[in-house]
Amino acid sequence: ANGQMIETQMSAEGDTYSRTQMNQLLDLAEAGVAALVQAQLKAVG
Repeated sequence: ANGQMIETQMSAEGDTYSRTQMNQLLDLAEAGVAALVQAQLKAVG
């Protein structure tokens, strides 16, 4: 839980995406993972 990534996989289905869009997706994924970690920690108390 140190904020580093192990693996990423992204592909464009029929269209390309910009570096800005890729960064936005990574930011969204990071926020989602952080929320998931918090929910897991709460569940195991």
